[in-house]
Amino acid sequence: HNFELSYWDNFKCHSNSAIEKKICEYSSKRTESIVSQLPKNTIFLHVSKEDSVKYERYRPDLTHIVLPNGCTINPRNAFPSYLNSRKSIYFLGSLGLYATKKSLSYFSDCFWPLLCDFCDFYLIGSGNKQMWDKTCRKNGWELLVNVSDKVLDDITSRMHYCVLPFNFASGSKLKFIDACARGIPVISTPPGVCGFSNLPPTVRISENPSDWASWISSPEGPTEAEISACLGFAKEYSWDNLVARVWPQIVNHPPVP
Repeated sequence: HNFELSYWDNFKCHSNSAIEKKICEYSSKRTESIVSQLPKNTIFLHVSKEDSVKYERYRPDLTHIVLPNGCTINPRNAFPSYLNSRKSIYFLGSLGLYATKKSLSYFSDCFWPLLCDFCDFYLIGSGNKQMWDKTCRKNGWELLVNVSDKVLDDITSRMHYCVLPFNFASGSKLKFIDACARGIPVISTPPGVCGFSNLPPTVRISENPSDWASWISSPEGPTEAEISACLGFAKEYSWDNLVARVWPQIVNHPPVP
């Protein structure tokens, strides 16, 4: 679980709709009610330490375990040339989520005007293609929906950067660790990499669109050592490693009479 109270608070703050704000207020109260009624032998799995700490304030009597979003290590075999004048960048995620809608709206308004002259942007994800057709035609984005793993591997092998233009977030981002597991450099706002520490040198963070334009347009790509560090970082979050660390805490969890 992400810390849902933060999610609803962020949703409310970024909404201009009175109805949406009321829904957020109701949802926050509903979340508090559900958490308060959980039985004492409940094991709560959280995707970040920050989420765990916040939930512990509500229910210190429960068992709280951190299980971050994990990945399968899948380093790409081909790499694009960073000397190219045009760069290929992509966003990967569930297209129906509110956070996706808000982040791509933020990207379109604040970042894309500085990138559009030298970037090709690929929006890749699962969901309804029709809801994104208009936005992609307007911005000249490539839309790829519900692609197979093989096609996704082929597409990402040609990408220069994964971009994470989130203006709010909680938990940890599966799309971020997926990029690292492929050895792909990431350019993100701070919320896009929340839930992770000791980031590799292939990750750059800024809310300034000019920084993004400078980094993406640079002819200097990641070195072999940096890619190796990126994959090493991802291995810490491989499912094998995560489950090996967390599983003993679950099976040794004492039952509450």
